Amino acid sequence: MNERQLLQGNLYTGLIRFALPFMGASLLQFIYGAVDLLIVGRYCDPASIVGVSNGAQIMQILTLMVVGFTTGITVLVGQHLGAGRREEMERAFVTGASVFAGLAVLLFVLLLAGHDALIGIIQTPDEAVPHARRYLMICGLGAPFIVGYNVVCSALRAMGDSRTPMLYVGAACITNIVGDLVLVGPLNMGVTGAAIATVAAQALSFLLSLTALRRPSFPCSAHPPRPDRETAAQVLRVGVPLGLQSLLTELSFLLITVIINLIGLDQAAGVGIVERILAVGFMGASSFSAAISAMAAQNIGAGQPERARNAALFGMACSVGLGAVLYAVFLLFSPQLIGLFTTSEAVIRYGSQYMTIYASDCILVGIVFCLNGFFNGCGRAGFTMFNGLFATFLVRIPLSYLISILPGATMLHMGIAAPAASAVQILLQLIYLRSGRWRTSTLVDRRAGG
Repeated sequence: MNERQLLQGNLYTGLIRFALPFMGASLLQFIYGAVDLLIVGRYCDPASIVGVSNGAQIMQILTLMVVGFTTGITVLVGQHLGAGRREEMERAFVTGASVFAGLAVLLFVLLLAGHDALIGIIQTPDEAVPHARRYLMICGLGAPFIVGYNVVCSALRAMGDSRTPMLYVGAACITNIVGDLVLVGPLNMGVTGAAIATVAAQALSFLLSLTALRRPSFPCSAHPPRPDRETAAQVLRVGVPLGLQSLLTELSFLLITVIINLIGLDQAAGVGIVERILAVGFMGASSFSAAISAMAAQNIGAGQPERARNAALFGMACSVGLGAVLYAVFLLFSPQLIGLFTTSEAVIRYGSQYMTIYASDCILVGIVFCLNGFFNGCGRAGFTMFNGLFATFLVRIPLSYLISILPGATMLHMGIAAPAASAVQILLQLIYLRSGRWRTSTLVDRRAGG
């Protein structure tokens, strides 16, 4: 897509064309992650499933945190693009890349030196600890690749290119599948093989993303502007709230995992599988959210707030409709879907109970994610962070704990907490949308003296 097409032309077809590659990339990333669990589940025991599931959940938390941080680059580059400031676009990317190079080193050290602490925090069952430890130690090697890939692709998306990142993920997905089939299957390397395949895929996606730097339109010329503190502050003003929100929100789900790990190994395995399956249900919402964020950033920078708002509303309608269809599928075929990952009847039974109510969140997140993407593109990441943390720590976690101690509570009841938290978020989002505070950017306007 031409980088100016997000600013003009038919809004609805433009948003769908821009969002579809996001959806394709999300589907590929789901396959990328699910293959580890699927193949390990077929060749190994429940302890290995829990080890990979718990280790992958920790990696997902860190990856989503990186995505949140690098969204600061997307928003700032997009707003400068909309305002027609080429030099400031380059400065935003170069400064952001410099800042997040430090984050890559930090994650590398954290996973290599602190994996035992992370495993202990989530109360991984004893039988699964050796598997989770091996998985995290090896995946720690891929942390710099995760950061580098997201830094480059954050700028591509800001420019209206969602197709290229999808192609990078596609190549990584193929690499991961082939690696899993060979290392976990015939070579019988179990969890170790799954982790090695994952890191190899991450390395490939990063190396491929570096080819985008050679594009004439990419905001990084042969002689880019020097990074500066003011631009770093602008990038972090959006990125830090989103990164922290992603981290703390995922930690809330991790706390739910802790509660369920303490209940039993079969329950933990069932929930781990359900989390992977429901990632498909959230794909539409997350894809439209990312597309809306980039579109809103460009249009706010260009002084077109109503076009940005209309994009959010249309994307929200599409996400809710898709979520409703997927919810019906999950509700009708939960045993069969979980059975793809395991042959354990107990794991299938507990997973199906958990999925029954939890899957309704596929509908609600269509509203939550799209409005979050809109507010983020407007530079209002502070509100999305507050809203997310409010729902997380005052609704989702307390409700999960209360349900877990109720006499006779089952995995069916444990699935209530997430949809309830989403409903609270939607209420606060609609109030903020009506306030109109999102219309004025706190980023580009401030630099321009507006």
